[in-house]
Amino acid sequence: MIELIFAELYKESRKASFKVFTLLIIFVSIFSLILINKNISLESEQIVSYPQYSLGEYKEVNKYGSYEQYLEDYANYEQIIEKEIKKSTSNSNSKIKILFSYYPMFLFAIGLITIFVSFHILSYDFQNKSIRYLFMSDKGRVKVLFSKIFASVLISIFFAIVLFFVYLFMLSLLTRENIFLEGIYIFIGESLKLIPIVLYYFVKTFFYIFLMAFTSVITIFLTICFRGSTIALIISNVIYFCSLLFSQLFFSYGYTFIKYTFLPYMDFTYFEKPSSVALNNLIYNLDLSLVNAFSIMSVYGLLFIILSLKFIKRDV
Repeated sequence: MIELIFAELYKESRKASFKVFTLLIIFVSIFSLILINKNISLESEQIVSYPQYSLGEYKEVNKYGSYEQYLEDYANYEQIIEKEIKKSTSNSNSKIKILFSYYPMFLFAIGLITIFVSFHILSYDFQNKSIRYLFMSDKGRVKVLFSKIFASVLISIFFAIVLFFVYLFMLSLLTRENIFLEGIYIFIGESLKLIPIVLYYFVKTFFYIFLMAFTSVITIFLTICFRGSTIALIISNVIYFCSLLFSQLFFSYGYTFIKYTFLPYMDFTYFEKPSSVALNNLIYNLDLSLVNAFSIMSVYGLLFIILSLKFIKRDV
């Protein structure tokens, strides 16, 4: 297995696309941060707590929702907003904090590269008819499949780490401050704690790597289903970009069962504003959160791997 993973990593790292993506991450992040820095605003974001709706007001916003559930959830909503206000008050704005706040969007964009890599790491063998000989080797189909999944995830980790260090370098250059001395207040449990901002976003990087890993599993599953056809790449991109939009549309028509699928969780940038998430959860009787995202996506990720193992045993 280890030899197969290293073989895949060697093969992918030798491709021109790998070098292009690495340079693209570096240059796009540098150029974007320069532009953001020129138009930066140090104004604090105002967090608004919405008053409790009457039945009529609630039905105007969500005519398919449960007003009784809304009333039950309102106290929890107020607690979340109170925490966000405390956190916002404690965190004085600075260039470092504002520039770092854009970092998750760059991480989300790397998911596109993950989709491309995950698709081509397997589609190449389908399109060149070499997949049959690969599966006939003494390594077996299961090991081949897992080696490709692990390789695509490791490549995503590499791209994320490249982005992180480019970000650190650019923030130091643009702010001319020691970014390692900058702190940010976050809630750990019920306590407000000050932690280094570099550590905070380094840990956040691995949250997004989890999303990239899940995206890789879906893409490889679709590539197997469509035998390396470009349709798999298109569907993967649509899921990645539009799943949250589709979910919100379903929620607005009262189809809240979608919360039990992975669709509402595909865009982790949505959870960067807990006040907005809390309001949507309140209005649409939901309980979307990053904790639920990890749980639900882990289950679906395992399901897609099992289905991939089943479909990969077909004749090719």
